[in-house]
Amino acid sequence: MLLYVFVAIRDAPQQRLGPLIQRIVRNSKRSRTDAEAEALSALIYKYRGNVKTFAWQAIREVIIDRLEGSRRSIKGHEKETVVRTALLIAIQTFFEKNGNYGQYAGVELADKEIMIGNETFDVNVNLIDAQGNRVRRILVPIKTRETEGGGHAHLFTRDIKSAMNAAKFDNANDFLIVVIVAKNWSEREKENIRNLVDHATIFDLSPNEFAEFSSDEQSRLNSFMASLLKGQISPKTITD
Repeated sequence: MLLYVFVAIRDAPQQRLGPLIQRIVRNSKRSRTDAEAEALSALIYKYRGNVKTFAWQAIREVIIDRLEGSRRSIKGHEKETVVRTALLIAIQTFFEKNGNYGQYAGVELADKEIMIGNETFDVNVNLIDAQGNRVRRILVPIKTRETEGGGHAHLFTRDIKSAMNAAKFDNANDFLIVVIVAKNWSEREKENIRNLVDHATIFDLSPNEFAEFSSDEQSRLNSFMASLLKGQISPKTITD
């Protein structure tokens, strides 16, 4: 029981208490927020004597850390949705104009991120041949930074090089698009990134301001996707 209480307070109250909270809400008709607050506070109070090494300050820091992690996760998913929507618009624009997907029989826009090696690609698109096989992918890491410029520009370039290496090692035929949302980015690093990947979209915005692609960037993405689907461009290599 002590271990359960420790895990519930310290590590994962949502996962551990979720089923119990759901039953309380269903049976008592109370709001979920009220039920969660009362259950967690009662649990902490009742077993405070057992969890002897836990001062309130430690519990507070854990809760704040969990809330911050949840906030970042939600914000990250919002950015993924914006980028996924822009890619969908580019693909639909091509199909409406041409009635096909160029040299591919189909296009699948995945609904979740993928891992290749140690690298995360937040958005990815599968390009399908006539036999229903995936020929190649379009991989999209999204980089956002709330602070301004500075050394982060170089760190982003390093991260993108690492993502490029992982992608090309896994399949040299995959395309890599990068989306960066950050204020006051280094012009030199912007150029370095554009030379490194197949397509780069860089917004001079705080992540909190990023809600959609501008018309210019959407047009650039549409043009890139049109060239890609027609087979007019080849994926860059890591030595480019």
